[in-house]
Amino acid sequence: MASMDWTVLSSVGDVPEVRYRHTMAVVGDAKTVMFGGFDGGYHNDVRTVAVSGSTATWVELSTSGDVPTTRYKHTMTAFGESSALIFGGWDWQAFNDIYQLTVSGTSAAWVELSSVGDVPSARWGHTMAVVGDGCAVVFGGKYFGSYGYFNDVYTVAVSGTTATWVELSSVGDVPGARGSLSMVVLDDGSAVMFGGWRYGGPLDDIYTVNLSSTHATWEELSSVG
Repeated sequence: MASMDWTVLSSVGDVPEVRYRHTMAVVGDAKTVMFGGFDGGYHNDVRTVAVSGSTATWVELSTSGDVPTTRYKHTMTAFGESSALIFGGWDWQAFNDIYQLTVSGTSAAWVELSSVGDVPSARWGHTMAVVGDGCAVVFGGKYFGSYGYFNDVYTVAVSGTTATWVELSSVGDVPGARGSLSMVVLDDGSAVMFGGWRYGGPLDDIYTVNLSSTHATWEELSSVG
């Protein structure tokens, strides 16, 4: 087993309250941005953290524009040179809204995008990753109610203040519905998805998915080691 060395950092500045199921992404010039989360109450604050040596310096950003409501279990992914996309989440209801966050200095400017096309159902616990210039992919998630868990796949292309959604047809070794999973995009444009949760417990299966304009082609991998 490979070894890893961990260092506990000392936090200074606008240190956030304890929380979980928030999101973090590297935006712009290696600036790490945190949004949202839950600690008994829901949050919609935006903070950056800069690491130097063993010190983590936090700055709470001033927000403007279409500031999202408080939430957790949403997704945030770096998008473009200095922005991020935030989609969905939960705060006593599931969301399917999408926002673009632009960070500059100590300011965070929000724009709620207008969704058109095959707009996904409201959800939380899904996964989202950027798969090309101006385009991201969303898979899975959960919704309290008759829908339960999802295993649908969508791409979303952003132009100006419009988010155009396309639901892809899944073929191959299509994963079962799930939430609380992880997905990462590889250099060749494909993505790897691992694990998650559905009724009955956690999952440890792993898949690759290749995307076209109309289809998501899945292959389940055999795990060794």
